[in-house]
Amino acid sequence: MAQRHVRARLKSTLHGSAQNPANPAVIKALVEKYWTNQRFRQKPVRYKWFWPYWVDSDFNIDNHFIVHNEPYNQIKLEALLVTFLTTPFSLDKPMWELHCFTHYDFTDNGEKFQGTLILMRFHHCMMDGITCLKVVLKATERITQPPEPKRGNRPKISKLSSVLKIPKTIGYLLTLREDDESPLHSQSFPAPNTPITVRYSRNSVSLPLVKKVAHASGCTVNDVMLAGCAGALNDFLAAVPKDGNQIDWNKKVEQISAAIWVSLIPLNLQKDGPVKWGNFLGTVMTKLPVNCSDHGERLKLINQQVKALIGSPEPLISSFLFRLFGLLPFGLCRPLWQKIAYKMTASISSIPGPSWQLSYAGQAVDRIVCVMPPAGNIGVFLTIFSYYDKVTFCVSGDTRLIEDTLTIVENIDKNIKDTARALGCL
Repeated sequence: MAQRHVRARLKSTLHGSAQNPANPAVIKALVEKYWTNQRFRQKPVRYKWFWPYWVDSDFNIDNHFIVHNEPYNQIKLEALLVTFLTTPFSLDKPMWELHCFTHYDFTDNGEKFQGTLILMRFHHCMMDGITCLKVVLKATERITQPPEPKRGNRPKISKLSSVLKIPKTIGYLLTLREDDESPLHSQSFPAPNTPITVRYSRNSVSLPLVKKVAHASGCTVNDVMLAGCAGALNDFLAAVPKDGNQIDWNKKVEQISAAIWVSLIPLNLQKDGPVKWGNFLGTVMTKLPVNCSDHGERLKLINQQVKALIGSPEPLISSFLFRLFGLLPFGLCRPLWQKIAYKMTASISSIPGPSWQLSYAGQAVDRIVCVMPPAGNIGVFLTIFSYYDKVTFCVSGDTRLIEDTLTIVENIDKNIKDTARALGCL
C-alpha cells in the first residue's frame, strides 16, 4: 500500500482510575478475553480508488497492550494525550491500543488518589463512543445496582411532520453559512502537524447537582451541561485582550454554531447484546448563546433551541450524508467534506455512561473521561461523560486560536455552580 498511515479522527477513552494499583497481568487477561475478537483483529484496506474494507490481520496482543510503570499525573497524561491524538495509526495492524498506567496520581475536588489508569486509544472508523462504552462494560463488574428506570413523559412526534421537514433540512445542511472569524473560529484550515491543546476536568462536576438544577429550571440534564459549556466560552471571549482598537469579542459574537453528535441506536447499557461495529451517528446543529452573562437566561435560551430540535430528521439526514460522502473517491470526498462539514465553531459529544458504580480488574472505577481531538478548522471540541454520580468534561482546541483550554474546562464547572446558586440549588 502506498499510504502507510492514516490521520483521520481518533478517540482516546480514559477508562477510569482505581484507588489501589491493579495487576497489569489481570488487566491483560481481561483485554485478551474481551477485546481481541472481531473488529479488534482487523485492519482497514484501501485499494487505489475503491472503497476501504476490513480484513483480518496477523494479530499480536503485545503490539496493542502497553504498560507504563513510571509515575504519571494529570498534566503529564494530558501531554501524552496530545501526542496520541496527533500521531497517526499505522494501516499495517488493527488501529487500537490499550495503555495501562500502574502509578497514576490525581486529585478530584480536593481529594487525592493514587491508583491505576486504563487508557484505550482507537480510531473512530472502528466504532463510535457508544459502541466503545458497551465494549468496555463487558469487562467490568457492578459494585452498585442500577437505579430503577424512570419513565418520563416523552413528547409525541408526528412522523408525517418529520417527513415533511426532510427537504428543508437537506437544504439547510448543504447551505449552512460558516461562522465568522473569531477567537474561537478560523475560516482557514490548520497546516499539517499544527499543535493542539487537550485538558479535562480537574474537579468532576456533581451529577446530582446537575439534576437538581435541571429539575428546578424545568430543563434537561443535557441543557444544564450545554449551558455550562456556553458560559465557559462566554468567559473565554470576555477575557480576550481589548487593548487599543481591538474588537470586544464578547459583544460582537452573540452566538456560535455547534454540532451536537447524536447516537442513532437505542441506548440501553443494562442490556448485554451483540456489538454493532461502525459509526451510527448523526448531528444536530444548534446555536450556543455566548454573549449572555445571565445564567438563568442562558439556560432558558438553550432549552428553547433543544426543544425546537425534537422530532427533527436532521440526525438521520446528516448520517446519510456522512455515508454518502464515504462512498465517494477519496480525492473527491475530502474537498467536498471540507467545504460542507467545517462551518461551525464547536463540536459537542455527550455520552451518558452507567448510573451505577463499576469495578475493573478488581478495583473500583473512580471516573471515566472521553477525549476527542479538534478536526479541520473547528476551534473547540467538547466531550461530556457522565458516570455514576460524576460528570467529567474535556476540551480540546486548535492552538492557533486557543493557547490552552484549561481555563475553559475549569469555567464549565464554575458556570454550572453559578447557575445552581442563581436558582437556589446550592
